[in-house]
Order: sequence, then C-alpha cells, then structure tokens
Amino acid sequence: EVRPLERLAVDPEDFPFRDRVGGHDDSEVSRGEEISGVVFERVRGASRVPGGFDLALEWDEPLAAVFDEYLALSRKYMPDVERRLVDSTLEIRGPAGFLQSFEKSLERRGIAVSD
Repeated sequence: EVRPLERLAVDPEDFPFRDRVGGHDDSEVSRGEEISGVVFERVRGASRVPGGFDLALEWDEPLAAVFDEYLALSRKYMPDVERRLVDSTLEIRGPAGFLQSFEKSLERRGIAVSD
C-alpha cells in the first residue's frame, strides 16, 4: 500500500502547453484496415521478388470498389512503400524493415510466400 505524501489541486490553466494539444481521429486508419482486409482476402499467391513482393489478386467487384481507396490510404500512411497494380498483380516494394513486417502479416493471414 502506498500513501500519497501530498495532494495538489491542478486546473487546466496550470498546463502551459494546453493550446498545443489536439484530438485524434482513428476513422481513416480503421477504414484502411477494413479495406486492407478486402484486398488480402483476394490474394491467391505471393512471391518474393527483389525489393518486395508480388501478390496475385483474384479481381472482383468488391475489390474494384475499394482498390483506389486502398492505394490512396496506403500511400498516405506509408509513403516510402510503393504499391502498383499490374494486370491482376499487386507489386509492393519498400524498405527492408517494412518488407519483413509485411511478410509476417502475410503469414498471419495464411498466405504462403514463394521465392
């Protein structure tokens, strides 16, 4: 058990940086996770290539409906990762740390990666 040595009354005016504190809206991040789920449900194969991965996609209407938004949000939050759609293949290129994490994410989703 711990007993306080002192109690101090603190008001918002006592915080000198309160005018620099802002809110946080997770709605865009949540939307990104939602549409990423749509994309990754349609991955039919993944292969390791120099500097990244190629993901073979099963293209359908639900994927088409969210794909542009997926690219826009992905680029906004991870600008150093290149994503490009070529035919029905999503090409992903990026820094080594991202690629390592991305491969683990594929594994967690049950997507096997071939060389």
